[in-house]
Amino acid sequence: MSEEQLAWRRTWKPDIGSCPWITFTIHGKKYLFKSHFLTDSLTVLIFDGQQVWTEHSNASDVQRKLKLYNPNVEAPVSKVLQHLKECFQYNSTKGQFDVQYSNDKLRLQLSSHLTGGVPFKWRFEGSKSSEETLSEQVTVPLLCMVTELLQREKALVTLLKRKDAEIEDMKAGGAKVSRKYLETTPFNHKGFQQERVLSKAFQENVAKHGENCFEDEGQSLYKEIMITSAWLKRPLPENEAALEGIADTQPVDDVNPNEQQSPSWANKVPPSLLTANANSAGSSPAGSRHSSPRKVLSPGKLEEQETELMRREALERKLDEEKQKQQNKPKKKKKKLF
Repeated sequence: MSEEQLAWRRTWKPDIGSCPWITFTIHGKKYLFKSHFLTDSLTVLIFDGQQVWTEHSNASDVQRKLKLYNPNVEAPVSKVLQHLKECFQYNSTKGQFDVQYSNDKLRLQLSSHLTGGVPFKWRFEGSKSSEETLSEQVTVPLLCMVTELLQREKALVTLLKRKDAEIEDMKAGGAKVSRKYLETTPFNHKGFQQERVLSKAFQENVAKHGENCFEDEGQSLYKEIMITSAWLKRPLPENEAALEGIADTQPVDDVNPNEQQSPSWANKVPPSLLTANANSAGSSPAGSRHSSPRKVLSPGKLEEQETELMRREALERKLDEEKQKQQNKPKKKKKKLF
């Protein structure tokens, strides 16, 4: 993790997306809940296996519902939200829930008790969320979780193979296991996968539709995926966005007209490859208002031109090398005949 990402995580404020899903069983059916509480508002998402239902309540909504469902209770909004938050916690036993569907609404009724045994009731009315919400909160994170778990499995398999090789090397050196029950056989990945597929636990997970997906480690992995997704979707600072815009619009071959350019072979175009006739400008009438259009080189012509330039450069280097050899060659002394 980069220092920039660490600094962002210190200042980033969690939202409903980063909150993990919690499993609730209501009348034998599994529901997934996630909630985000602030001091003056709350947001609740409910997933029934097919649709995501959403409700957002601000301070005035909380006060209105408090008077409607609990006319004999007087409490500040922050205290009411704190009690609701405790009821929605993982493995909470403070409240009992009931779900009803009515007029394209999902109504979640909560019955609990406040301090001193005072009865407390509440109702959430969730509206159908868009398909985009279902994708962002459920589908895509689950795909990311599966991919990450597969990568972890590959890493663990590699580690097990290295451990097996290490054990074999130690055995070859005369080492022995001090306790018989600690001895293991070399790991067989394909055999392990086949054994898991045929196991009773595999069938139970399929029968339960993966309802234990968001327990313990699943919640932590989901949370990390959503936080990383928020980091990748973060708005860039103005200076970074400006730099990226400049990089996108800056010409690659931007040449300063006031800067003196040194001669090179790139500027020495062979006469045979010139596309415009050098005498065309002189043959045109002096009073003509329209100059002859410049021809644009096709990709094939450009490739021929580059090949010709490279050939000429190689020829010049070869001539220079031969000339240098002639200069360094020692002169033969003439033999005197008399």
